[in-house]
Amino acid sequence: MENMIDMSEEEITKLIELTKGYSGADLKSLSTEAAMMPLREIMDVQNCDAGNIRPLKLKDFEEALKNVR
Repeated sequence: MENMIDMSEEEITKLIELTKGYSGADLKSLSTEAAMMPLREIMDVQNCDAGNIRPLKLKDFEEALKNVR
């Protein structure tokens, strides 16, 4: 299976900065919410396989930050 996260080192550094002070539980919630973003884009869930789900990107975490904490 391909890499499921598509983020540069700079993007990872930005995510670290955005989540400074978050607890382990906050980070778990954030990661779970971010992981749902690519799934929500799938129109035909019944006929989709794991290989067709796009990797996570910084934008997924940024959107999840609006809903978590």
